[in-house]
Amino acid sequence: MPLKRQSAIPLYRQIQDYIAEKITSGEWASGAKLPSQRALASFFHVNRSTIITALESLAAQGLIEGQARRRYARD
Repeated sequence: MPLKRQSAIPLYRQIQDYIAEKITSGEWASGAKLPSQRALASFFHVNRSTIITALESLAAQGLIEGQARRRYARD
């Protein structure tokens, strides 16, 4: 998924929306292990801290759960 780097929407938010869509659409099933932070950073071509911010926001929304090394989709 190419990020819109010139967009007014922050990169972490674009990533957050992408992951949320994968979860809510069922493409990433509830209980499924999410890709690692490094894999996501490589996929989106961003710094790992951007991924961490997106994942923390998703956890606050209740869409994912887990610790830093193991995160899972929730329904």
